[in-house]
Amino acid sequence: MKTERTSNLPLFHTHVIGSLPRPRLVLDLIARRDEMDSTEYKRAMDAMVMFAIQLQEQAGLDVISDGEWRRTQYIQEYLNRVGGFDKCRLCRGCTVPGSEYRSCDQIRASQPVPDCDPLLA
Repeated sequence: MKTERTSNLPLFHTHVIGSLPRPRLVLDLIARRDEMDSTEYKRAMDAMVMFAIQLQEQAGLDVISDGEWRRTQYIQEYLNRVGGFDKCRLCRGCTVPGSEYRSCDQIRASQPVPDCDPLLA
């Protein structure tokens, strides 16, 4: 479906499907996220996202994204913000992302979950 936003794209436009592969620097940054000051983490991740955008521009992609580099994992990001979930032992053979979580308490937002949040978009 063509929209005002997409009407100028070529018929077969190019874009990343899913997450752009993360370099070791981004993986290390995400791993240290809880140890860092939130302002410092945001500044460092903003710089990494600008790098992801520049990579896609240099490759000549028609549609550019942040590469989903801010997310650790979609379900985990959402459940962490909603609250009321704990990690538990995975059921045998279960490979669905997020299936290692179970409800453990009343489900309520521990952090705001705005509909425009780039981590959840």
